[in-house]
Amino acid sequence: MSPINMKLMSILSLVVLIMISNTSNYQKVFGGTTDYDGDRDGYSPNQGDCNDNDVNVYPGRGCPIPEIVAIEDVIAQIKTLIANDEFNISSSQLASLMTKLQQASAKIQSNNYEAAIGTLNAFNNQINAFYNSGKISSDNRDLLTGPVEEIINTLQ
Repeated sequence: MSPINMKLMSILSLVVLIMISNTSNYQKVFGGTTDYDGDRDGYSPNQGDCNDNDVNVYPGRGCPIPEIVAIEDVIAQIKTLIANDEFNISSSQLASLMTKLQQASAKIQSNNYEAAIGTLNAFNNQINAFYNSGKISSDNRDLLTGPVEEIINTLQ
């Protein structure tokens, strides 16, 4: 190989290495997926890293944790059901449900997934008891327990 061709190969190799080190260019050039961890913080964009260019930003630290966002959605849904008179429970029963969801959220934030799963199962058990006693319809029960089951499956 001629010296010019060797230099061209060296330059081309260097360009490829530089492009690989940049996540967006890696994805453009090599068809990489969002499973690539560009900032090497242990989380890829597919795993919830909302800023894959900053090692100090990842799920639980600067990025919202998807499970916590989903819990907030369940809380909002309960409030909507109460406001629309589709959920016939007392204020103490409502407080018990909300406490369970808030506790689960705190346990997820502290990476205590087993405890969070237990609390979320207790939430679903209480919702099922409300359904069995006629305080909530099957559609509304499923509206609340479905997302909670998804959170539990994710945490497992």
